[in-house]
Amino acid sequence: MMHWTGASGRAAKYWLSGGRGPDGWHLVLLAKNSDAVLHCLLKMAGRDEYELGVELGAAKSALLRAIATIDALIAPMNGS
Repeated sequence: MMHWTGASGRAAKYWLSGGRGPDGWHLVLLAKNSDAVLHCLLKMAGRDEYELGVELGAAKSALLRAIATIDALIAPMNGS
């Protein structure tokens, strides 16, 4: 969290304990880097319909990484 947002350790501890929440920009950065935060934010905002798009984007990214891994494993077999 600190790496994603540039927040201090003290601020991160407050967020994790529930003592305080992140400010607007920190919340945006957390949602950018964490699907869990993004899902919670969408749910709290009453925008559940956007979750499918987020999930599809994550699935697409995972498939592209898998394809790249397969290609890298196959390349030596083909003499590439």
